[in-house]
Amino acid sequence: MTAFVTARPLTPIVERTTPCKICATASPLFDVVDYHEDCYEADGRRMALSGIPIYYYRCPGCGFLFTRAFDDWGLTDMTGPVTTLQKAEPPLDAAERHNHNFIPLLKEWFGEGLSALRLLDLGKDKLAASLRRSGIPADRFEPAPAMTAGPYDVILAFNIFEQLTEPLAFMKQIDRVTAPDGLLLVATPLSDGVDPAAVGSRRRPLRYVSPRREQYSIFNAASLALVFGSAGFRLSGFRQGIHIGLRKLPAFAERLFQQDSDRLSSNSLSGSR
Repeated sequence: MTAFVTARPLTPIVERTTPCKICATASPLFDVVDYHEDCYEADGRRMALSGIPIYYYRCPGCGFLFTRAFDDWGLTDMTGPVTTLQKAEPPLDAAERHNHNFIPLLKEWFGEGLSALRLLDLGKDKLAASLRRSGIPADRFEPAPAMTAGPYDVILAFNIFEQLTEPLAFMKQIDRVTAPDGLLLVATPLSDGVDPAAVGSRRRPLRYVSPRREQYSIFNAASLALVFGSAGFRLSGFRQGIHIGLRKLPAFAERLFQQDSDRLSSNSLSGSR
């Protein structure tokens, strides 16, 4: 006698479409990677598969590439959070050495007036500590529910935007701690020129996608301009690896926009990193 077994139905584990986190356009599934996927691994050396699939969506409206796998990991509250660093700091470690590349850049951009500005570092790479070692006053963002922050003249968000799970909510918090004529300086990779959809291929390679490195959100120039605009910032240019957002040109930044103005054109945004 033959026994018949009813096959267990297979069901999707994620929604096939979801609203874009920036413009709310219905966004279809674009690709799936293993949690251990790392676009920076060299020489073909890769971690073993984790068995944890991370699905990415791509917005057909603004081009934003994102996942919802980490949406429940929470949003950092910036309503009252800063630590003013003291002079005594431990020696630099390897992870923060690259921050020194930004220090001469900021000095070049803002000149002697840099020491009079209020800076807030939103990143995780101890840039504020490196700045203070160079004699530049800067605060580092840390959650602390009972304090009030801002207003700041310059917000530094280096290598943090790709880690955002709720970019619009994050921009609202940036808005609250930024002075009316404050600058937003962002270093994040853009998919323009390397996005497989732009060359007719639906799937790999997904450049810049590395879930285990907390790279959940991949912007292009259009989606970055939209997310800046949600807090009243205009994406005003790209210079030396940094996207510049402003509401109005502050006096302390006039020098920046007078130098090599062609390099500050929005036309130079594509393929940046």
